[in-house]
Amino acid sequence: MKSIINNLHQSQAGGEPSYQTLRECFSRIDRSHLNAFISLDQQGAIAAARFCDDLSKRGSSLGILHGVPVAVKDIIDVVGLSTTNGSERFANAPAAARDADVVRRLRCEGAVIVGKTNTHEFAYGPTGDRSFFGPVKNPFNTAHISGGSSSGSAAAVASGMCLAALGSDTGASIRLPAALCGIVGLKPTYGLVSCQGVFAVSHTLDHVGPMTRTVFDSAVMLEAMTGRIGVYTSELRRAATVRRVGLVRRYYGDYLTEPVAKAWREAELKFREFGIDIAEVDIPAIQAISEAQHTVILAESYAAHSEALQRGEPYSDETRNRLLGGATISADEYIRTLRYRQFAIDAFDRALESVDAILVPTCGSVAPLLGERSFTIGGENFPMFRFLTRLTAPTNFTGHPCISVPFGSNNGLPIGMQLIAKHNDEGSLLALARLLESAQE
Repeated sequence: MKSIINNLHQSQAGGEPSYQTLRECFSRIDRSHLNAFISLDQQGAIAAARFCDDLSKRGSSLGILHGVPVAVKDIIDVVGLSTTNGSERFANAPAAARDADVVRRLRCEGAVIVGKTNTHEFAYGPTGDRSFFGPVKNPFNTAHISGGSSSGSAAAVASGMCLAALGSDTGASIRLPAALCGIVGLKPTYGLVSCQGVFAVSHTLDHVGPMTRTVFDSAVMLEAMTGRIGVYTSELRRAATVRRVGLVRRYYGDYLTEPVAKAWREAELKFREFGIDIAEVDIPAIQAISEAQHTVILAESYAAHSEALQRGEPYSDETRNRLLGGATISADEYIRTLRYRQFAIDAFDRALESVDAILVPTCGSVAPLLGERSFTIGGENFPMFRFLTRLTAPTNFTGHPCISVPFGSNNGLPIGMQLIAKHNDEGSLLALARLLESAQE
C-alpha cells in the first residue's frame, strides 16, 4: 500500500495546500458517528497547516511530517487541551501547560495536531466502549467495538479523520484496536519512545507508538517520535536480508476462531511464497509470562488510583471493580513477579535466536459486539478483557517490539496478524510487516 504521508507530500509539492487536507479531515470528523474524538484544536490546527503552506510556497519544510494531520490519544498531554483520560474524574481538567515529549517531537517534524481521541476509561480496557464520553464504534460495523484502549485513534485513522495517530499499549491497546479496525499498529521496544507527559497505566508495561494506514507511515511516525530520522524508512528496504520467520503454536494457536486460524495459515503461506523460511519455535513459559503481565498491571494500576478510589472519586463501576482487583496483590507477589521479568525476556530471546521475527495472530477473533463482556471458544468462557489481550499481553511484560498488520477479514470485519522481533530490531519488524502488507495489494 502506498504511503498516505508520501501521497500528501506529493500533493503539497504539486501545489495542494496542507490546509485543504486538514479541512477534509475536519469534515469527516463532523460527519462521523464513530465518537472517535473527545476534543479538537481546530484553531491551532488551522494555524499550523497554514504555516506549513507558507513554508511550502518558499520551498521549505519543517520535517518528515510537514503538514500531516495527526491525532493524539487523550491520555497524552497536548498543550492547550485537557487530558481527560476518557474519565468523569478528569472531564473538566485544566488544559495541559505543555506537550508530552512525544507530541513535541511530532510538532518539530511538522505534524498538525488535530485533537484528542477517545479512550477506554483511564486506558484500562481493551474494548473501547467504556468511556465517560461514550463508546467508540468500529468503522466497519458500528454495532461492534473498535477495540481499546486506543479506540478513538484506531477509528480516526481507519476512517480518514487523520493520517496518523498516537496510541499507548500496556497489554494490547495499540495492536488490538489496530487489528479490529484494519490499520497498522506498532508497539516499539520498551523505553524507545518517551512516556513523559503520558498518564501512566502501569509504568512497567506502558509503551507509546504510532497507528497508521500503512507500514511505511508507521516507520515515518516512529522516526519522528524517536528523532531517528531516516533510520526506519531505510530499514524497510532490508526485506532481502530478512530470511526466517518463526511460528509459536503453543498458547498462540489456542482459542482461535477458524477465520483467524485460516488467516494465520495464509500469512505463513505468503511468507513462504516470498522465499522466507518458516520455523517452528517454542516459548514453554508463555502462559506464566502472560499471568505475570496480568499481575503487574493489576498491582501498578491499583497503586496509581488507590488514593482516588479511597476518596470516592468518580469511576465507572467496571473500571472501579477492575482497579480494586489489584488490591489483592501483595508486595511479595509483586516483587517476585518483577524478578521473573528477566526470565521472561530470556524466554522470548531464545525463541528469536534462530528467526528474524515471530508471526502470530493479534487477536483470536474479529471485533465482538459492543457491550459484550465474555467470549466462549473451545468449550471455555473467557472474560472479554482476558480473551482480547491474551495474544498481545506477554510482550508488554518482556518489552519486545511488535506490530499488527491487517490480513484478511470475516463478515466484513478485519483480522490482524502480529509480528514480534528482538529488542531494538524495529527494522526487521517493519521489513517483514511491509512484506505481509504487500501480499494483499
